[in-house]
Amino acid sequence: FNGALHISDPEVQRDLYALCARPPAPLRVVGRSCWIEDFRTYLVEQNERFPLPAARLGGALLDFVRREPGARRQMWFSDGVLQATVLSFEVEVDPRAQPSTLLAYRRLWDAHVRDFNARSPRAGVATHTSDSWVAASRHVTFTRSSAVTLGTTLVLSFFLLAWSLSSWYLAFLACLFAVVVLGGLVFFMLAIFGDIGHMEMMAILLSVGSASDFSVHMLHAYSSEHALSEQAQATKLAALQSSRLLRVTFAFRSVGRPVLVSAVTRVGAAAFLAMCSLSAFHRVGLANMCVTPLALIVAFGQIPAALLMSGPTTLGLGCPRLSAALLRVQAWLARRRERRSRKRALGAGP
Repeated sequence: FNGALHISDPEVQRDLYALCARPPAPLRVVGRSCWIEDFRTYLVEQNERFPLPAARLGGALLDFVRREPGARRQMWFSDGVLQATVLSFEVEVDPRAQPSTLLAYRRLWDAHVRDFNARSPRAGVATHTSDSWVAASRHVTFTRSSAVTLGTTLVLSFFLLAWSLSSWYLAFLACLFAVVVLGGLVFFMLAIFGDIGHMEMMAILLSVGSASDFSVHMLHAYSSEHALSEQAQATKLAALQSSRLLRVTFAFRSVGRPVLVSAVTRVGAAAFLAMCSLSAFHRVGLANMCVTPLALIVAFGQIPAALLMSGPTTLGLGCPRLSAALLRVQAWLARRRERRSRKRALGAGP
């Protein structure tokens, strides 16, 4: 309660006793620790009536605290006057239940405490809390923020990749297979740890780049202007299929070996993190060891298959004005890089 507790009021004493002794059945209270019940029993043993009037309450309450030192931990006195108190309840609710279940149960207590505050305004403003509710609220908030972070990352990545690859379809493939790889990572994390907690979610978010890195390299090589520079050799494939085959072949030849070496070194580096005793490093290492093979399989398997079946043969965003604007931005960035290179060259001269 806040500082507005008027325990000397007999009505407040009755309301506190009713709050503790007669909780509603939906709250599923199976145990409680309430000094007000012990105080009532003490008064009955002293042949006193409950509640006590204000003139006799102070002395009786201090004498009760001296006889029951355990009750003192539930009460806060200032200048001999009770200013605040706490009442504890044990409920039949599994603290390991789903966060949605715990938060739904908390709403029952919200309504109960709200009714008490409306019924007994001179008892101050009652509040309630529980470690399980704090953990459930933290879990829900973290999950929502993680979903927003992941969604924002995918949306921004889609538009940036569309600009870089000059194809909406290639950008869509990169984001789609990144989600597939992350789904596989979630499956492995559930199989290893049995649950997705805060550390596991952090490791998953840190693996978003690794999930799409290899695929983006393959797609970028596929969209390269050098992919069709070599003359198509004699083949019975149609011209459309020949163009796709040339681009996929060029992608494997240009970035296949670097991607494979990168995957090996990444797994080797993650192995040392996985052996750490710190929980955060251990989970990040395991996440990288799981996501890297999955990303490699997608980059060398599903991505080439999708490109051979339906990959674009002519690149472009399909919007002349947007394409022209992006080309102007690219040209401006190229000019800036060129000017910086000239300045560095002049600065390094004799």
